[in-house]
Amino acid sequence: MEVFIIYATLVYGQLTDTIAFKKTSFYSMEECTVYLKDNQTMIWGTLNAHVEKEYPNASVTYVGCSSTGAFKMRPNV
Repeated sequence: MEVFIIYATLVYGQLTDTIAFKKTSFYSMEECTVYLKDNQTMIWGTLNAHVEKEYPNASVTYVGCSSTGAFKMRPNV
């Protein structure tokens, strides 16, 4: 069974990073998307506070939902 998360993409300098939103997970993309839409004010407020503290020179370029499999390290082939 796939698990979905809310994540943010950050850019600072020439680096790009992704962070998960509070380790919250969902069992469908629709459930994740609805939660993101219904709670966007709280999510953005929490995200902005975290980014200002932990990544002070970063810009948030995207917030969305994805399966956790998209973020797992894969060996180079």
